[in-house]
Amino acid sequence: MKMINFQNAGNDFMTEIKWYFDFISPFAYLQMAQFSHLPKNINLKPIPVVFGGLLAHWGQLGPAEISPKRKFVYRFFQWKADSLGVPFKMPPSHPYNPLSSLRLCIAAGSKIEDVQVIYNVIYGKGIQPDSEEGLGMMAQELNIKNPEEAINNINVKEKLKQNTANAIKDGVLITPDRGVLAGVSRKTVLEIADYLGIGTSIRPLSVDELLAADEVFLSSSGGGVIPIVRVNETIYGNGVKGPISVRLNKTYWQWTTLEKYRDPINYIA
Repeated sequence: MKMINFQNAGNDFMTEIKWYFDFISPFAYLQMAQFSHLPKNINLKPIPVVFGGLLAHWGQLGPAEISPKRKFVYRFFQWKADSLGVPFKMPPSHPYNPLSSLRLCIAAGSKIEDVQVIYNVIYGKGIQPDSEEGLGMMAQELNIKNPEEAINNINVKEKLKQNTANAIKDGVLITPDRGVLAGVSRKTVLEIADYLGIGTSIRPLSVDELLAADEVFLSSSGGGVIPIVRVNETIYGNGVKGPISVRLNKTYWQWTTLEKYRDPINYIA
């Protein structure tokens, strides 16, 4: 999963991409092989997450848990790797427990170079990552002297949990299930979010979660999507409109011009 934020770096316009990944996914490995083709103004931020945690949250099965799909995707991985000219060798057992590799990556700093090192061990050399051999090889190449201590560090474990929770939250539009007007404008914004491929969630929303949000906005028939840049002492997006709010508002006003959303009124009796 990816989320894009825009930021100014001097006079240059930079784009930061949050790249959520799990080493269990060969898709992410093949995607990583294409990062060298990204524009130079891209700042890529790798974020290790537990893919199984995401699947559990959304009530989905992984590809390897569906027998017909499992056979297809394994063949597809090899075909795609060959077509890209990327070295690819599946470890002896897949799926496997990715926690050790994810925690090692966090302990090393989660730099793109760290991700490449671990992925090279798993899919470049085909070493079983949740084995003693795999753990030792990854730790050696990451220059981690005590891998057992690294993967059992409480801060590392907590960071992985938080990364996974953030991946679930990022890019999802949350609206409270109580205390707000469930009106036409709110309904329209939710429909627009679905149209734009933005996940939505109608559920209880705490004050702490509100203050930790990336963007906050109101909706109204006359104002469309109205960004909020400050709540008490909390400032959102450095005080400027966020990209999600801008996209929603632009589409909101575009939809007002469509015939199916217009109900002409004849004021002449």
